[in-house]
Amino acid sequence: MTVSNLVLQGNITNQGLVANTTILPDATFKGGKMTGRITNQGTIKDVTFVGQSLKGGYLAGDITINSDTNAGLGLLENITLRPHTKLKGGLFLTGFVTAGQADSHADNKALIEKASIQKGTELSYVIIGKDCRVAKGVKIGAGVRFVSNDLIPEEADLTVALLKPFAENSPAAIDMSTDIVTNDNAPSLLSQVNEIAILNDNDWQLTQNDNGQLQLTITDINYDINYALTPERVKQAKANQAKLTLNRDGSATFVTKPGREITGQPVIQNPSALEEAVAPLDIKDVRWQKNGLLTAKLKEGRVVARADMAAKRVSDDEPVGLFEAEGSASKRLVFVDKNGQKREQLIHPFCADPEALHDHQANVQEETDLELAHNGTVSFTIEGKRYHGIFDYVVHPSKEGDRSEKGELDITPIVEEGKTVGFTVTYPTGETQRLWLMGDANP
Repeated sequence: MTVSNLVLQGNITNQGLVANTTILPDATFKGGKMTGRITNQGTIKDVTFVGQSLKGGYLAGDITINSDTNAGLGLLENITLRPHTKLKGGLFLTGFVTAGQADSHADNKALIEKASIQKGTELSYVIIGKDCRVAKGVKIGAGVRFVSNDLIPEEADLTVALLKPFAENSPAAIDMSTDIVTNDNAPSLLSQVNEIAILNDNDWQLTQNDNGQLQLTITDINYDINYALTPERVKQAKANQAKLTLNRDGSATFVTKPGREITGQPVIQNPSALEEAVAPLDIKDVRWQKNGLLTAKLKEGRVVARADMAAKRVSDDEPVGLFEAEGSASKRLVFVDKNGQKREQLIHPFCADPEALHDHQANVQEETDLELAHNGTVSFTIEGKRYHGIFDYVVHPSKEGDRSEKGELDITPIVEEGKTVGFTVTYPTGETQRLWLMGDANP
């Protein structure tokens, strides 16, 4: 028996076929088959769907989609799966698929199998199971996991799924104690990273501390250096050739054997020591941004800098604080580490918006030759002339009329006595930062 064009409320147990029906809020529809176009504002449980589309509401229990997805049927959109739901089949288009808010995927075991998940779908707190096809452009949100590596789309951004808040005053970081794959035998991200040849062959083992930082201390008779990075992004690599790359901007990229590409940004190793050192300078609200930059407020404007990933051991006689670094524009922070040893970490001036600068140079050159180094130095070409310089620490606030109408970055020369000595970089926000030329190689 088939009934159709219903509007249902309350608790309904079905043993037949229901078509083109709306399930009202707080209603529960259980059992049987559904077809046509279903609008769900309540909960549908333990049904087989053979129709065109099922939109909204909660799904619970065992849900089977037997529609012909090759014909564009079996569309599922904006659904929420109850804990322990098992959904087989279906064609997911735009919209979201979630198993509700939870602390981790282990607390919400909703499982999707044999489904085609199309570009534009947003997933959160679900496990992607066997025989699923996940298109490029699917948003992998919090709590998402996969049962096997081959289900993960190439170049998928996995950051949100693996991000975790650590200490209260520290930025969220990638949780290296887990992985995107739920298999019990799947190694953690940290284990994967430590298997990279250059680390494994030298018995260098990274750890993740309570602030979310990846740390590695290398000691020898002549040196004692502690390296620290915050893992802030992870995606599925195109190729899974395991390697470690130290990038020119001071970040590091780890590619693991299963194909996780993890980007780590340098971070201040003792934030409280930096805050104490800058307090007398009326520099406040020191913050770390996800792109690895440090920012702090001034009375007018702000300071932008970038930490070095290394902190070397120094003499116990060294005073703690922030000092000029000899022979460079950088500062050196001397602090006491958790083991009571004094260390020195360099802090460099840096471009306030590296992404905007890269975009600008890409627009004015067919192949940009911009080189932005971790110590704030930059090399770039304008109208065929090659320039080399270093950014100022201070970023000045925008003034009326400074903001670009097109939201683009602008570079204008600073001329003294007929000679270009630097440039003023105006960011899309209207903020400005000076870039001073250095050396004799400039035009």
